[in-house]
Amino acid sequence: MPERGLKSNSPAVRNAVQQFACEGVVNSFFTHLTRSELGERYLPDSFYRAFLPDTILSQPAFIPNLFPPWKNQLLKYFYVLHRFVAREKSPDAQFAAFLNGYLQTFPEEKATVLRIFRLVTGLDYPEALMGGVIVLSLV
Repeated sequence: MPERGLKSNSPAVRNAVQQFACEGVVNSFFTHLTRSELGERYLPDSFYRAFLPDTILSQPAFIPNLFPPWKNQLLKYFYVLHRFVAREKSPDAQFAAFLNGYLQTFPEEKATVLRIFRLVTGLDYPEALMGGVIVLSLV
């Protein structure tokens, strides 16, 4: 059976900055995160108000019926993207800004997010990035 997956010309694991720039890494991270159990962790009803038409707010609703787990996870992404991932809001690379914003917004999900990050990248999430500062060397 032929081997599957993406191959690199180098046996060395890319560093975090190199991996953040790789769409395959970012895609794999979000795929694993979306398929994780985190989508089943619903937030208080007030979180969903921005995502619902005004007519639904006046009716009693059971949020999991409106948003299955994968949609619930996407709503968390939209929330973090809106608040943290913009060039004018963060000096970080967009993927790092998302990760830092997600961990700040949903600290109870940190262990799962960091486990998925390690699974996808083979690296521990860099502590320097958790403080919101990335220093890139172009030399």
